[in-house]
Amino acid sequence: MSYDALFTYAEPAAVAILMALIVVPVIIYLFTGWSVRRSEIVGAMSAEGASLYFRQFYPALMPDGDVLGAFAKHYRRRYGRLHYVLPLLLLGSIALFLLVLTIHTLFHWLLGTTGSHDLPSLAIGAIAGAYMWVVADVLLRCRQRQLAPVDLYWAGLRFVVAVPLGFAFAGVLKDEAAVGLAFLLGAFPTNTLLTIARRIGNRKLGLSEGGEEARTELEQIQGITQGLAERFRDEGVSTVLQLAYADPVDLTIRTSFSFNYVIDCVSQALAWIYLEKDLATMRRLSLRGAQEINTLIVELAEGEDADKATAQATLDRVAALLNIDRVAVQRLLREIAFDPYTEFIVNVWNAVDDSEEPDEPEKDAEEHEAPGRRRDARRHRDRDPGHRAAPHPDQERLRQHR
Repeated sequence: MSYDALFTYAEPAAVAILMALIVVPVIIYLFTGWSVRRSEIVGAMSAEGASLYFRQFYPALMPDGDVLGAFAKHYRRRYGRLHYVLPLLLLGSIALFLLVLTIHTLFHWLLGTTGSHDLPSLAIGAIAGAYMWVVADVLLRCRQRQLAPVDLYWAGLRFVVAVPLGFAFAGVLKDEAAVGLAFLLGAFPTNTLLTIARRIGNRKLGLSEGGEEARTELEQIQGITQGLAERFRDEGVSTVLQLAYADPVDLTIRTSFSFNYVIDCVSQALAWIYLEKDLATMRRLSLRGAQEINTLIVELAEGEDADKATAQATLDRVAALLNIDRVAVQRLLREIAFDPYTEFIVNVWNAVDDSEEPDEPEKDAEEHEAPGRRRDARRHRDRDPGHRAAPHPDQERLRQHR
């Protein structure tokens, strides 16, 4: 067999292998990681939690019968596997087109020939860099079970803008560095490349780069770093207020964060919109967010004598630390504790605790207790399903208004 014949078969084989590195991990994720993500969210919902979810975020879809079944159907309809088909086909088409041209050109180089459809070396470097970034990003997201349909759209965009950005950046550097730069751009996320391109354009055109708002508010929430805050901002959540009243299921899917992590961030945000920077002081008293504040208020109203005494002492300490009248502090905390969104967060978190808590001896269970006797208070609430109505006189009015 001649080298020309060998290369004839090798060219489509190379394209197939390179395409498989993009497509196969996504297909595997859809049959493994996606199911795990679905179980994490759908399995966390109790019947009451699902009812609260529909009431808060989709009142028009409130079912009359099986609310858990309705929630599972709602999840499948909005976040099912079918939502990955179109972006995967689009990404595959773009990647296949560029890889065919690239491999065809590379094989011509190896054979020492030229063709009318060969790409310039700068374009080859840019496409290779984009391919490296896309494969690395897809593999990482599939491994972490954090692949959303929009990530496949971003990957397709990365291929589309690779060559134009490669030529654009090459225009500001020496020719001998152009190909290497075009490839090394693959190490940068797409948003970073677009930011760099915008800044270069502003500099060349003499435009100001001012007007970018400060992006630090979300970082006031414990556990949200600059990189995580950028992920929230990519999904349209740039303030703590937006985070507090966001749909946590939708936000989990769009950001690809853990459902428990999003729930905890929303819980902190619900408290932060009332307390702002004073929330950092509250953490010293085990009051990290709306969930813990709800536990405190419930213990104060319905706990055993020892729990009431501890809750009252905590409330007095909060008033002293914040330098606010005790009655005003109690009303403030009640507003946080019985906000309808807090009610939903608490109920969902309880369902997660119940599903994860095995039957075990009491001495072993004590090792898993959260600070502030959170689980004991939740069990007390489970025994008394009417606990939410009495403490907050405005709660029913808020529900009817919503």
